[in-house]
Amino acid sequence: IALVPTVAESQVNSAPALTLRGATAEALTRNPELIALRQQYEAARAAPALERYLAPPMLEALIWGWPVTTLNPARTDMYMLTAEQELPGKGKRAARTLVAQRDADISQQLIAVRANQILSDLRQAYVELAFTRQAFDVYAQQANLLQEITETATLRYAAGEGVQHHTVVALVDVAGVEKEHIAAEARAQAAEARLNTLLGRPPSQPVEPLEPVVSTLQVQEAEQLALARHPDVAMVEAEVAREEAELERLRGERRPDYVVGGGYMLVPGEAGAWTA
Repeated sequence: IALVPTVAESQVNSAPALTLRGATAEALTRNPELIALRQQYEAARAAPALERYLAPPMLEALIWGWPVTTLNPARTDMYMLTAEQELPGKGKRAARTLVAQRDADISQQLIAVRANQILSDLRQAYVELAFTRQAFDVYAQQANLLQEITETATLRYAAGEGVQHHTVVALVDVAGVEKEHIAAEARAQAAEARLNTLLGRPPSQPVEPLEPVVSTLQVQEAEQLALARHPDVAMVEAEVAREEAELERLRGERRPDYVVGGGYMLVPGEAGAWTA
């Protein structure tokens, strides 16, 4: 019994190596969830500009006293053409604009939070796949060693110098290593599928060889960076700022709004009149 490399292993061994930095950059660029979040942020970023403008004006046309017995518009009693414009109270547009801006900030921080989670999953899948692939070499070495032991025990038994028990034990050990190798292949395939999904690739695409992961960051330095730049902390700050802006907007809603309107009243056969 010998462990033979699979077709997928042969394909990945001939491809350029994938580094963790390269995988991170690819995930940030091609992950479909991050792409969708960026599009949502672009939409949220356009909202504050809309809040700076007045609401659309309302145009209205009314007709009074048009008899149902005629289609002649001159037989009507009166026409009324009006236009109205709503004017928000002082400071209301600025408050609404600030709330929309805070919503956009939350949307932006959501990208960082989700990217942090995706990159964490990416690193775990990367390390798991690299570790599993390294285990393949160990299983192959164990299989070769056990194969030699089995052949030696078989030859000694055939020569009458050993017992059959030694040969059977060696064969059982070889079968156990083969079983562990098959289980490792299943784990590697699952890790490849998860890694491809996070990278925005087809799940069944073979993953190229992986570079070893080398940590260059000290624990204390990592803790300081997490406190200063962790996206979850920034997300909470953005949510607090948004709620403060919303509270200020609600306070401003106590101030009245105004509506300015004007029009023209047309009476067939008589003088018209302006309305305001």
